[in-house]
Amino acid sequence: MQTLDGCSYQKGTAMADKKPFFTVSGIVEAPQPQVAGLLMRAQPGPVGPDNALYLNPKGKGKGGKGWVLKGGPTSFRATIPGDMGGGMKYEIDPRTSTILTEGMWWFRGIFRIEPDPRGTRVVQEGYDIATKAKFLVPFIKRGFPKEQRKMVAGLLDQIGSRLGVKAYLD
Repeated sequence: MQTLDGCSYQKGTAMADKKPFFTVSGIVEAPQPQVAGLLMRAQPGPVGPDNALYLNPKGKGKGGKGWVLKGGPTSFRATIPGDMGGGMKYEIDPRTSTILTEGMWWFRGIFRIEPDPRGTRVVQEGYDIATKAKFLVPFIKRGFPKEQRKMVAGLLDQIGSRLGVKAYLD
């Protein structure tokens, strides 16, 4: 599967050969097209309940951290006003129901929205993609899997609430 800015995680490719340092998955008891329809919406402007929902897991009006998307229609830069770090890459692939995030010089997140017998499975994987200062990554990512689990749980709560269905971590 080729996806998002040439980043590929199909077996036999560079990404497939890397093992994620965390994986979080959950179930939404709704059809995959309905869940993907919520999560694949992205356009330039402030992140919110109807724009880049993935970046707004707690459901706050302007986005969890004040994110703003620039670019489009499928490849964006997500920034926080006043942040000198340059933000992060945010890409959606509606064809494969995949979201890619990349930033902090060392992290790539791949979020997949897949059909499941119970409705939809969402899977978040995190990869260490550092090419410099690799010795720092183990210290930086120490609490990252726990934080990502909380983020996915919040996102599932919001999706379940919006669709009026059960949504939960596996």
